[in-house]
Amino acid sequence: MCKLTFEKTHLILSSGCDKTSSTAHCPVATHSSCTPDSVCPPPSSCTVVVVVLVAAAAVVVRGVVVLVAAAAVVVRVVVVVVVVVVVVDVVTVLVIIVVVVVIVVVIAVVVVVVVVVVVVVIVVVVVVVVVVVVVVVVEVVVILVVVVIIVVVVVVVVVVVVVVVAEVVVLVVIYK
Repeated sequence: MCKLTFEKTHLILSSGCDKTSSTAHCPVATHSSCTPDSVCPPPSSCTVVVVVLVAAAAVVVRGVVVLVAAAAVVVRVVVVVVVVVVVVDVVTVLVIIVVVVVIVVVIAVVVVVVVVVVVVVIVVVVVVVVVVVVVVVVEVVVILVVVVIIVVVVVVVVVVVVVVVAEVVVLVVIYK
């Protein structure tokens, strides 16, 4: 199993070779087979493992970036859906308020019309009753006046007849 360590900012594999050095020399005291200025052995399986690990890390990073981007899209979609739901709720409430206001206005108009019709009917009935009463009273008064006139005429006629009869009697008595 290859192990990675860090020494003097150089990546040191378990084989003891400094893979980051431009001269590719083995560092001192990192491995028993390494001596100063000795050439590193050919790349071992550690190099492949490091490359694979770096590539895997890059894939993971890309996957995380894609997941973050997807999460951002999902968040945007959720925000849009929430905004649409809120707008629909507000519009629904406004429509309900408008319908209620229209119903209240219609009921108020109907009540006003009914009240006006009832008042007009009552006024007409009262006027008709008053007119009928006035007409009846006037007719009664006229009848009474006519009766009084007839009575007065009868009384006058009776008085005239009595006076005439009395004069005739007086004349008869005087001229006998």
